[in-house]
Amino acid sequence: MKAVIVLSHLMNMHGQLGNESKSRAKLAYKIFTSIDSKSLILTLGWDYRDDLNIPIAISMKDYLITQGIDSKKIMIDINSRDTVGDAIFSKINFYDKYLFKELHIVTSDYHTERTKFIFEKIIPCKIKVHGSKTNQGNNKKISEEKSLEAFKSTFSDTNFKSNKSLIKTLTTKHPFYNGSVYEQLKFSK
Repeated sequence: MKAVIVLSHLMNMHGQLGNESKSRAKLAYKIFTSIDSKSLILTLGWDYRDDLNIPIAISMKDYLITQGIDSKKIMIDINSRDTVGDAIFSKINFYDKYLFKELHIVTSDYHTERTKFIFEKIIPCKIKVHGSKTNQGNNKKISEEKSLEAFKSTFSDTNFKSNKSLIKTLTTKHPFYNGSVYEQLKFSK
C-alpha cells in the first residue's frame, strides 16, 4: 500500500492555511487521487501559534476535506514541530502501524532534498518527495544546507532502526523538542 504525507508550512491567526501550505495541500491531493484507492494521507504539525489553539495538522486536514478527500482517509499527528519531527512521528504513528511500501512526501520545492535525506534515514521504505512550486529556491538554499548539517550532527549517534533511540535524541538533543526553544516534548512510546 502507498500513502501520502503532507508537511505543513504556515497558517494565519484564524487557522487558515497560508499560500505555501495550500500549494502543498493541492499537490498532495493530486498525488493522493492518483495512487491506489486504499491509500491514506497524513497531515502533521503542532499548535505553534500563541494566538490560536488549533494545530496546523488539523487546519491542513480541514483544507484537504474541502478539496474532496474523505475525512476517514486523513490521519493527523500534532507532535511534530519541524521536518525531523515530521519524519519521526510519521514513522512511529503512521508507517509502523501500516507498513506502507511507498510513501509520497509533499513539501515545497526548495525543501525536497533535505526532506528526502531525513525521511530516508528514518523510514525504511521507498520514499518519493514532491515539491510544490514556490519562488523561494535560491533564497532558502543556505538555510536548508545548515539545517541538514544540524540534523546530521544532532542525530550522529542515533540508531535509526530504534524508535526509542530516535525519540531519545529528539527530546534530549533537538532544540525544538528538548526545552531549549519550545516546551520540552513529553513522549511515552
